[in-house]
Amino acid sequence: GQPTPKDYLQVISEVSQTINSILDLDQLLTRVSELIRTKFNIPYVHIFLKQYVPHTLEYRAGSGDRAKTYQDHQIAFNLDAPQGLITLTARTGKVQLVNDVSIDPRPLPNPITGVKKGSELALPLLFGNRILGVLDLQSEQVNAFSVEDIAVFETLSANVAVAVRNASLYRSEIWRTKNSEKFRETAELLSQSIPLQDFFSASLE
Repeated sequence: GQPTPKDYLQVISEVSQTINSILDLDQLLTRVSELIRTKFNIPYVHIFLKQYVPHTLEYRAGSGDRAKTYQDHQIAFNLDAPQGLITLTARTGKVQLVNDVSIDPRPLPNPITGVKKGSELALPLLFGNRILGVLDLQSEQVNAFSVEDIAVFETLSANVAVAVRNASLYRSEIWRTKNSEKFRETAELLSQSIPLQDFFSASLE
């Protein structure tokens, strides 16, 4: 049946808890995608993250029958592509909803099958004014998304954006920690009287 307001609040709460408990970004986004798909009965949930080099939106995680195929084919879209709700969302920072994709020129067909039918709702993952990616929801049914749905999914996408930001900070911190350890080890090696060849071997490990 249709989710109730209580269901909406429960999922938002679950997503928040997931975000606070999982630091690995891929694991986190997959879990969030599964929650959205199962709790809201949305067949296809895909999360794309913005890449600056190259200038694309790359599929990162999802749930539903298309998720593995998207992963296997490494689906990505050029951010400047004139067609496609996902890239339009990323460029404008605004929610894009089309409740019958077969009669609207903006959405792209399924990149695997070439079929264009059903509904699509694309939401920006915004942190401040920065676009981090897009949460893309699709159904093979027309009129699958309501105005109420948009409000809920905007809340969820805001949570996901925070998670993406936190995970990238966490990864940066790990990188910095590893590098500072490497610099410290290098300094220690330099302070010791060791053969040059041994120093280069150790610093490349």
